[in-house]
Amino acid sequence: MLDTIDAVMAALRDNDARPYGRPRTVTAEELVDAADRFDDTGLRAMALLELMEAYEYDGERSKAPVVFARVLKLWDADRGSFGEWATQQVFWRFKWVATSLLGTPDVPLASVRRWHGEMRDRYRAAGHGLQPYYAQRFHLAAHIGEDVQDAYELWAARPRTELSDCHACEVRAAASHLVRQGDDAAALDAWRPVLSGESTCAEEPHVSHAQALLPLLRQGRLDEARSSHLVGYRFARGKSGLVRSVGQHIEFCALSGNEPRGLEILAENRDLFGVTGDPAGRLDFLTGVEVLIAGLARAGHGALTVSGPPGRSWTVDTLLAHLRTEADALAARFDARNGTPAVGSRRRDRLARRPLLAEPLALGVRAPAAPELAAVPVVPAVPVREVEPEPEDFAALVLRARELQLLGHPDADRLWRRIGERFTAGGEAEVTGAADPDRVGTVGQLRAELAERRAHAALDREDWEEGAAELRGAGDLFEREGLAGRALAARTRALVAVLVGNDSGDDSVGGSDGDAAGTAPAGARAAPDPPRARAPARGRAPPPAAG
Repeated sequence: MLDTIDAVMAALRDNDARPYGRPRTVTAEELVDAADRFDDTGLRAMALLELMEAYEYDGERSKAPVVFARVLKLWDADRGSFGEWATQQVFWRFKWVATSLLGTPDVPLASVRRWHGEMRDRYRAAGHGLQPYYAQRFHLAAHIGEDVQDAYELWAARPRTELSDCHACEVRAAASHLVRQGDDAAALDAWRPVLSGESTCAEEPHVSHAQALLPLLRQGRLDEARSSHLVGYRFARGKSGLVRSVGQHIEFCALSGNEPRGLEILAENRDLFGVTGDPAGRLDFLTGVEVLIAGLARAGHGALTVSGPPGRSWTVDTLLAHLRTEADALAARFDARNGTPAVGSRRRDRLARRPLLAEPLALGVRAPAAPELAAVPVVPAVPVREVEPEPEDFAALVLRARELQLLGHPDADRLWRRIGERFTAGGEAEVTGAADPDRVGTVGQLRAELAERRAHAALDREDWEEGAAELRGAGDLFEREGLAGRALAARTRALVAVLVGNDSGDDSVGGSDGDAAGTAPAGARAAPDPPRARAPARGRAPPPAAG
């Protein structure tokens, strides 16, 4: 029972020890609700910081700004209740928010720059050095392709501070800059302390292993390229927060003569097609996959069955058309927002690459190295799945639907439809007459959950106006029931629906950005970093520019 402050804090620590993924994220949302029941600023801040971390590492980076807006509101009202760790995290996560805003094409570039100004002003007022601010300025310049060298020198020439990204992450940023400048040898020399394991952090050297793959190939350092692939992919496999790295490993396979291995990795990570909360990372993932699939199409394997987004069968030709349509549109959105062609140009450069080796690079894994794919990869048969039964008792039905939803089970939608039918027919009596009504929760909570399901159905058919309205309604219901964390999540999704609807030309999508989120104007408030209860902060640097 989360009926005391100590109990909620213990639950936050327990959740912090879990692996990143949907279960941890859902629990983090619930713990925000639990913390909001207490008039304790420190507890609320810790819960919100934990939720930010869950979003950051679960491929939901675009939700972080709205959460951080609440953190800043607490900070401005009662900073004395923030402990030493939480105080450090407030300033640390300004960088996370800057990365989130830059990586979301719906956020205007002016809003990104305003956030940089907010970060600079708050750092100055608190007496912190501005090297992290200049790092964000450099990442923006690299992303839009303007004044990059000047911005790099302004950052690199400044001394590191206690709020700078860790040494390993800054090495990665500097090496990536050199790669973009066309100097692979210098980049690999800069990368040496990270790739050797001398300088590490929570994500390094694994992320650098992915980014260094093609420079290693181009420099003929094949043993190191093989090692970086085997070590780096083992870490990135299946992680929604590392979709960019998975795409880079797939691209490496395509360009090293290991197309069957690339298809194997694609099959292992097909669920990553559903990660949409990090548009910049998604674009890099889709482009890496397209390098592989386009190569197979050029080789005459258009009819080959391959893994793609779940829910249908794919061939090389159909998946290639799907990838091109979505990724081209996403790159165009970034370029339209930025007012430069940089993102689309980087994407086209990647797609123009051809295999770098005359013979396939032996990787020492079970997929055969055959550039011409003489042996068609075996696609595992899909096992027959038993249909999930529908419990007769209403409480059991609701609890099972919630459990399946958390697991991403395909029968969750069917059970929720049945719940909606029974609730419409029987009303509140279905809840009060259940065998265990307390476990179902309140009638208002159930109404909110059903509104979320209607919203999801509307968004699936691209009815952004109805989807946003249902999500705002769900947010109001959750808030009325004291579930502030779930209210925040619903309103954040409503904001995203409004932005997507407006971007798609649907002017009927109503609600201001501030109204949709219920907390902050679009693109104005947010920050990044994980809520590690009583643990050191991570030194995560922003990823390379999209495309």
